[in-house]
Amino acid sequence: MTTITLDRASVIERLLLEHRLMVNDRSIDRPPDALLAEYLRSAACALTLASDSDTNPEPVYVTRLLNFVRRQLAPIWPTLDPRSKSRPSDLEISSEGDLEPDPVRRVLENLNDLRDVCELGQGYWLPCPVRFVELPSGSVLVIGGTETEQLRRFISTDIHTTWIARILESAKVPVALRGVSSRWQSLETWLGDGRHDLEEWTTRILESARVGLRPSGSEFGMFEVYAPWMKPNSPQYFRWVRREDISRLPEGLLLCRSSSMKWGPRNYSLSRIANRRGEIFMDAEFVIEPWNVRLLQYGLDLLASAPTKVKIERSGLGIGLTVSSWLPPEERRLLLALARDASSVPGRLPQKFEISTNHSQDVLDRLKGLGIVVEEMR
Repeated sequence: MTTITLDRASVIERLLLEHRLMVNDRSIDRPPDALLAEYLRSAACALTLASDSDTNPEPVYVTRLLNFVRRQLAPIWPTLDPRSKSRPSDLEISSEGDLEPDPVRRVLENLNDLRDVCELGQGYWLPCPVRFVELPSGSVLVIGGTETEQLRRFISTDIHTTWIARILESAKVPVALRGVSSRWQSLETWLGDGRHDLEEWTTRILESARVGLRPSGSEFGMFEVYAPWMKPNSPQYFRWVRREDISRLPEGLLLCRSSSMKWGPRNYSLSRIANRRGEIFMDAEFVIEPWNVRLLQYGLDLLASAPTKVKIERSGLGIGLTVSSWLPPEERRLLLALARDASSVPGRLPQKFEISTNHSQDVLDRLKGLGIVVEEMR
């Protein structure tokens, strides 16, 4: 069996210097996310190519990948040791009350969203091939599972890190790589963005729902309605109201969801709501896939003239961005690439991000495309 080790000391030293993390830094009691990302990429490549007899990468099981990284870093951060009693259990990690989720797992999932690594299903993972994504501002994202030092040698130029992502100036991309079309991916394809105009996309979804309405199986069951017209100044979380609390029924279809997750994931639908002797119920419904719900909420906000808000604070280095509602996957992916997560509790609302001046306009333009109002704090 092949023995795999990573040069722990050199990777840690390089990243601590690169991110200017001093011993009195408040995050030094746990590994920086950038360092975890680097180790996860390196480990994913090493473990998937560990077989001496096979040149094709073999998917690695998630437990092996996570424990490999934990063991590498445990001498410096003992709480990462898989055998440590102070490390959260899988049950604690998955529970709603866990405020300190496993940082290694969290960063792995962020790398999956960024598309540096890929979850194949049934617990198996692979690193993704290297490709380049050009941004409107002219910078180029470097996406893929290869560790940063190898990328620098491959591209023969310097690569900067944002938070867990890598980026370089467009002018510094070697001419030889410019002509390799298989290495380039459009921003829309990388984001997974099939829309060009949110209002048009939302109108098209609503029209499909009207045509595809079916009698509701829920009828008088418990459900909640997304009601931006009732709470126009609240984050999206508070815009879900119980059916019995709806003060008035607007015309048209409403976004609804089952009110409890006790028996499984929530069900979402665009539904026709009726009032019979003061009892509000679903008359007909059109199922909405969960991955479309977040974007649809922003579209319905736009149609209801009830946009959500983000706050920004400018400094000499860039902007601080505070988000109080979850973003659609595409916008979240862009933030993962161009911003540093500075949230007090990562993965919880409100989320706070730090974005350099070079990349702030790319992010703000994208958020404004969701109809979000940007409020500047003085």
